[in-house]
Amino acid sequence: MATSSPAGAVGVLTPVSVRVQQALLKPVHQRCQEIQHILEETSTKDLHQIFPYLVENIFGFNNQPGWGVGTIAKSTQQLDYDMMRQFLSPSGPLIRVVYRLQADPMCRYDFPLSCLPFPTRQMFEDNSYHGASHIPRQPSARSLSAFEFYFFHYFYLCVNPQQRSFFNWSNASEALFTSLLEDYLNCFLPLKGKIVSPMPTAASPIRSPVAHKTHLHRQSSTSGYHSSGSPGLKPLVSLLKSPHSPHHQVQQRSIPYQVSTTDPLDQEMWRSETFVEILVEFWLNQNSLDSPEQHGGIRQAMEVFLPNSDQVRVVRMFIKHLHFFANSASPDLVLASYQAQNLSPLDEFKRNVIPQMVQKKLYVFLRHGFNHWPLDSSFRLLLETWLSYVQPWRYVDPNAIMKEKESKVDNKWFQFIVDNLLFYTHLFQEFLHRSQRMDLSSAKNAYMLFRVTKVFGLPNLRNMLEEAEHQMYESHHRLSRRGPQMDMGSSYLSHSNSVNTAAILSLQFAELEGPAFLYKPLFEEGTKKQIEYLLQQILHAKSTSSSTQKSSDGGGSGGLLSWLGYGALVDYNATRFTQTGFPEEDQSKLVFHLEQAARNLCNLFQLSMETVETMATSVTPPNANSSANKFSNQSLPPDFIESPTGPVLTQLGKYQLMNGLRKFEISYQGNPDLQPIRSYECAPLVRILHQVSSFLNSKFSDKIQNSYTRDDMVGKMTFILFSPPSEQKGKKSSFVASPTRTKDWTTPRISLRFLANYQTLGYLMGGYLFFYMFFGMGPVAFSFILMLGLLLSVFFRALVLPASKFKRS
Repeated sequence: MATSSPAGAVGVLTPVSVRVQQALLKPVHQRCQEIQHILEETSTKDLHQIFPYLVENIFGFNNQPGWGVGTIAKSTQQLDYDMMRQFLSPSGPLIRVVYRLQADPMCRYDFPLSCLPFPTRQMFEDNSYHGASHIPRQPSARSLSAFEFYFFHYFYLCVNPQQRSFFNWSNASEALFTSLLEDYLNCFLPLKGKIVSPMPTAASPIRSPVAHKTHLHRQSSTSGYHSSGSPGLKPLVSLLKSPHSPHHQVQQRSIPYQVSTTDPLDQEMWRSETFVEILVEFWLNQNSLDSPEQHGGIRQAMEVFLPNSDQVRVVRMFIKHLHFFANSASPDLVLASYQAQNLSPLDEFKRNVIPQMVQKKLYVFLRHGFNHWPLDSSFRLLLETWLSYVQPWRYVDPNAIMKEKESKVDNKWFQFIVDNLLFYTHLFQEFLHRSQRMDLSSAKNAYMLFRVTKVFGLPNLRNMLEEAEHQMYESHHRLSRRGPQMDMGSSYLSHSNSVNTAAILSLQFAELEGPAFLYKPLFEEGTKKQIEYLLQQILHAKSTSSSTQKSSDGGGSGGLLSWLGYGALVDYNATRFTQTGFPEEDQSKLVFHLEQAARNLCNLFQLSMETVETMATSVTPPNANSSANKFSNQSLPPDFIESPTGPVLTQLGKYQLMNGLRKFEISYQGNPDLQPIRSYECAPLVRILHQVSSFLNSKFSDKIQNSYTRDDMVGKMTFILFSPPSEQKGKKSSFVASPTRTKDWTTPRISLRFLANYQTLGYLMGGYLFFYMFFGMGPVAFSFILMLGLLLSVFFRALVLPASKFKRS
């Protein structure tokens, strides 16, 4: 474990440790200046002592509050933002210290294994890493170099349970964390030039455990074909999989760089590889697609990690930059087959970074999110991350303006599509399953569906997807039955175009989904059936979106307040919100997005919209008044079937319930005067008024009953003034078995509960203030005027009360 204080390494406080502790007590902007002076004046030996404590303090590790790296924003804390960004920048004072310590082979720092992602921890616990047989006991920490130690803490901050709850960026572009990420990406994954920015100090004599990758990749590239996206080459030993034994660590420290002295660019590439590997490990490798039996069952079920919205935002930032980085590679040289390709180390890294280091863990990240993310509008962040990855053609020139109208997808991206076929087909099928559970009458959900169908409806994308699936099954007859050949020259970052597509895809499926995975073609009949069902849901969501804009009229005889037009205040079983919750302009966009999504799906799967509309109409029962009646008649319960264990909702019933097309009849079955107190009622006043009402009802119930049953004017006035008798006849539910209630309240009664409503109290207070200010009336006079107005209103309403509404019990 890293030390918890700057004196922990030697057990006593040094002058440097005291200065650091004093500087940490100052505000952030002053703290950065003080720490910078200390770092510049301190020897490497003292820096080694204070470095772990300083990094942990900055990022809030081990229950420390941190410096606000994840919470500081430019708009609210301009000074702290500027000082922190300069202090932690790739050329800032702290990173310069990192390079100084990196040059010393004895400067190693421990990072606890308990903070690593669960799949990595499980790997160590199962002793499945390299060299496990030589370790006498299970390690509890990982020995890291200064560079690795710093970025372990930086990337762990985003997933740290103690810190991630404070992440809540209203504007991610102004957050310090994302600004630092952008600086690091531009430094270690440069878009311009052919080299990584050199270190300000001498290179370390110790290579990072992953530093051999580029060199080995270059050696292996001449030994056989490797597609840019295929898992033909297994990922090499990473810093997380290297041995832990002290003996091995001593040996590792004594090994110099294994880099050709004729190519000094290799000495800079280890930083880029290490940076990407740590990022992917902490942000994309928090979950696994392996079955629970492979990882202890119960433990695996407890270790489900769901990223927050801010983590998904930074992952998308990384994906977009990674595409720009990979697409900036120099085009392959046209060489004879016996000649080796003379690529720079950076170009070689650009070629291999996605398939070797990112592809698998990003797939697991997206796949897990599709299965576990809540069914709400926040899913759009994960959706846009997926769409960013499957559209590398949008990220070729960082200076180009994104076109509003998408053009044809060029054939040169065919190899990328083949190398990432599951991202296009299997994840699209997962999205279809999710869409069938979404509320498509929601404007935000409809827009997400529109976004996906718009991307997959791009010209020529369907042809390449179909061609990739065709080659998978008929690799030896690639285009003999497909008519005119597609120009597959200049494939995406590929070494050759004579690759066996079926072999590449088989390796890809086994790598991403496991050897038992059964691939389902995107354009098979089963998928088309799901599309037809989804299209029907889209049509019914369109009809629902128009019907929900109509507000229902309130009615019923709820007593005096109902006659005055406020019956909803005492109709406690009525729904208080009947609108969709979206502005009118969003509703118009909703219809547009649903129509466009349906059109895109029909074009993608070559379906006829007229046929789908006919199928949607044909499922309507004969006595329906409209084609959507079966789906949207809210007077009926959702569709269900009877099973041995009781009624069970069908898929149609689940869709009807989630989209508000049908609902269960839920009503209060007890005494109406004893219903639960609402949030818009004054609780003490409800109880007092119930006691008063109960006293008056017990005192005058006979007289009220006699007056209520009369047929003259007095009977009509009593009918208006008092609450009518409530009769619950024990209606049997059509779906949920519940105890029936047969108790009747057959006596007209006084109900003063409406006076406890905050809105009613507001009206009374406003009326009293009006008469007090303009007429000088006190409470007694106002009460008299109120009662007089009440009697006159009741009298005149009784005169015009239709006989059809005058019903006595």
